[in-house]
Amino acid sequence: MQFAHFFADTPNLGDLGAAAGIKTLIRTKKSDALFQDINIDSKPINFLERLKLNRKCNGLILGGGGLLYNLPKKASGFYFNVSLKNYRKLNFPKCFYAIGINAEHTPHERWKFTSSFKERVSAFADLTESIGVRDIDSLNFMHSIGAKHAELTPCPSQFLLSSLSSSKTNTIALNMTSRGVSEEDLKLLSKSVKAYFDRLGLHAVLVAHHPIEDQKCIKVAQNQNIPVFIPSSPENLMEFYKQQQFVVGMRGHALLFATGARVPMLAISYNVKCDAHMKLLDQENLLLNQKDIRNIDLLHNKLENLTTNHTEISLHIEKKRSEFLQMNINFIENWLKHFS
Repeated sequence: MQFAHFFADTPNLGDLGAAAGIKTLIRTKKSDALFQDINIDSKPINFLERLKLNRKCNGLILGGGGLLYNLPKKASGFYFNVSLKNYRKLNFPKCFYAIGINAEHTPHERWKFTSSFKERVSAFADLTESIGVRDIDSLNFMHSIGAKHAELTPCPSQFLLSSLSSSKTNTIALNMTSRGVSEEDLKLLSKSVKAYFDRLGLHAVLVAHHPIEDQKCIKVAQNQNIPVFIPSSPENLMEFYKQQQFVVGMRGHALLFATGARVPMLAISYNVKCDAHMKLLDQENLLLNQKDIRNIDLLHNKLENLTTNHTEISLHIEKKRSEFLQMNINFIENWLKHFS
């Protein structure tokens, strides 16, 4: 069985981890599954390419990632390089997997959900047999536009290297992003986190999910003598997270990988997807909005909560992760029924 798998093929290891996680989970139920990788950012699928997919593939998967937004150059267009006309003529079961809505905590309103955009997403959803979304907020969005068959499928990147047990080091992972965050705030955050954990005999290591986009964060860390880890693959990234005592993460996938690694985390939210994941984990008390980065007392209070309740938080994450895995397994089993 072969699937056409559309996802954002970028240097962002978090997004690549989501795509790899989808394949990993599907193969637990369909060991002979093959995947034809197609970049959603490439040129649109034309008539001939659509015919090739129809002949070669048994189904289509779109995900995972923040795919439900309209790019500035594609105002109100669905972020997917198959036209609605060609999508309708793909004569096999189709699936959205672990997709979600994004919106940065910034006044620039980079991503807007216009009425025409919602209609566009709804039109694709009507032609899609299975829809899995990564968090409750995204689920509510899909339901609000009429996609009542959407289900919750917490991001599959959490389940990479599930069987790997790594020994812990005396380090904590610090992940930052410069998206909508000033350089001064990045400096203050890294300095405060480093100072807090130095007192505990733990050393911060900056982990970059996107080696190009994260250059500003890497420079900030190097100027403060914080070591930098640049992973080579999603699996290498997950292995790194499994070795950490704690995670302080800004990117959504820093939180997702920490969940997969069963590591207690403090989320620094720059995007609604960070808030949504911590809500899904029932860990909103360990969430700090980026606007509060300069509130050092509040930051240290949350870090105190994180470190003092290390064991309890780890057990809670393990329990939630098991629940998330079962949601995904149920979704895959229902999706594969469309091929029987």
